[in-house]
Amino acid sequence: MNITICAYDRPNYVSGPNAWLRRIAPALRQRGVTVRVLFFLTGTHDPAQCPTLTALQQDGFACVATPFPRYTEQRVRWLLQQVQFNPPDVFVSNLMLPGFYAARWIQSAGIPTVGILHSNDAFHHGVVDGFRWALLGTDTLSLPMLLTSTIVAIVWFVSGAFYFRRMEKTFADVV
Repeated sequence: MNITICAYDRPNYVSGPNAWLRRIAPALRQRGVTVRVLFFLTGTHDPAQCPTLTALQQDGFACVATPFPRYTEQRVRWLLQQVQFNPPDVFVSNLMLPGFYAARWIQSAGIPTVGILHSNDAFHHGVVDGFRWALLGTDTLSLPMLLTSTIVAIVWFVSGAFYFRRMEKTFADVV
């Protein structure tokens, strides 16, 4: 199985997503998975200054890097070109907005995609808190917010289960 993961890297960059990448790639290789990583480099055009890219290359992983394009459309196009050139069995966007956009076209090509959102830095905590403030008028997790999320999740699950049961006769294989 071949997996392509896309990520960011820059000089002296230490982050949760890249620490995860440096742990998951060797673990996948131990299980017989070929891992290829596509990097957008920010703050430099020299890949040798990027710690995650350098570490993965030293560990023998196939890595392709490009300087960070100015526009999101250019980033999406680059990702799609890389996937077209070397199609994976699974495409993983590691906390990367252009990867989430590219996933739309990659999925339509029949390649499963995974979008990962994880981080433990002040910026991403601020993004989450900003959404909480904008949507719910709060900046902390409260019991009403937890109950609301739980109820919404249950309603979506139950309605999805009923919809699936109603529609499965039209798309399930008959043996």
